[in-house]
Parts: sequence; structure tokens; C-alpha cells
Amino acid sequence: MGQTRISAIPLSVVSKYWLWQSYRGNKQAFALVDALLEESLERRFDAAFGVERSESDREILLAQRLQQTETALSAAVDALAEPDLRIEREARLEQQLRDAGIEPWELPEERE
Repeated sequence: MGQTRISAIPLSVVSKYWLWQSYRGNKQAFALVDALLEESLERRFDAAFGVERSESDREILLAQRLQQTETALSAAVDALAEPDLRIEREARLEQQLRDAGIEPWELPEERE
């Protein structure tokens, strides 16, 4: 019978791929890498201090971490976008003044 061939990719390659995607600004990849890193550390600490958790508890925690990171990223993007909008608006106003023959940062001439 026809067998499906599976090409396995080493875990080290998969982890570097997601880390690279995160580095390139992929928000979903960042959330995934962040949540898995936290889970990895949590598992180490749990083992060191004798804390036992079921896999379903770990799955719930992972889902919560992903949601929290995505929410935090969304809030950060919104907060960082506001200064960009101000800069863009200022540049447009300066250009409108220049189009009207006014140099925006030039001091006015003194009147006698």
C-alpha cells in the first residue's frame, strides 16, 4: 500500500525558524516564542521545586500566555502608532505651509 513519507525537521531548526520569524516582526511568532520560552522555564522550575502539573493544566496556561502576549502586543502597537501619526501630521502641515510660500521654521521678519 502507499505509504506517506514524512520529512522530519530537527527541533533545533524549527525553533530557530520561529525565533527568526519573531525577530523579523511576525507578531504571532513572537507570541508563540514568548509563551513557549516561559513554559520551558516554568517546567524547569517546577521540576527543581517539585511542583506537579497535568498536561491539560499546562495547555491551559500556554493558551492564556499566548492570549496575554497577543493582547499586550496589540496595546503596544497602538501606543507606538500614536507618535507616528503625530509626526506624519506635522510633516503634512509643514508641507502645506511650504506649498503656501511660508517657511515653517523661519523666524518672522522684524517690523519697524
